[in-house]
Amino acid sequence: MRALLKSILILSLLFLGCISMIRAQPYDDTPLRDLLQPAGCSDPCWHGIRPGSTSVTEAIALLQSNSWVMAESIEQAGARLRWQWSGTQPAMIDSAAPGVMLVSNDRVFSITMPLNVGMGDLQLLFGAPNWSSRGRYRHEAFIQYSYPRQHLSLLLSVQCPMVRQSYWHSRPQITLSSGLMRGVSYTPGSSYLKLC
Repeated sequence: MRALLKSILILSLLFLGCISMIRAQPYDDTPLRDLLQPAGCSDPCWHGIRPGSTSVTEAIALLQSNSWVMAESIEQAGARLRWQWSGTQPAMIDSAAPGVMLVSNDRVFSITMPLNVGMGDLQLLFGAPNWSSRGRYRHEAFIQYSYPRQHLSLLLSVQCPMVRQSYWHSRPQITLSSGLMRGVSYTPGSSYLKLC
């Protein structure tokens, strides 16, 4: 019995050591940061397209030369410019949904991309948002977070009933914009769970 208890203690300490080493690894947000905040391109910016200053003609030319974009899929309808992904984009971009730019006065106003990145990873990268807004439609809750310093907002939709795990793993759309809609001041906590 003594040998069995000793073996259990040794195995428990070994597993505890392994788990501690895994947890002690630093969080590497480099790929995500490179995608959303590229070096040499001041915020807001994505592949040389800067909301508020890039013209529609320039944006289309930059999209056509971007290997992540299917050039033949680029289409403009009114104030909206859409494209499909080529499959060479990073796995962090959800290829099932198109990329979208909104246009105002012949300038790109915003760039929206669907992400394959969980809300938890994005909050680790950007921290707490400044503003938030929330709503519900039928069995779906919508939450938008705004980060004015980075010129971006995150919009996520979660099926009700919502639990913490589905919230943190939900994959939002990210919008880079020259102007952000304000919401109410963000207060941390789990009040978003009460939407459902």
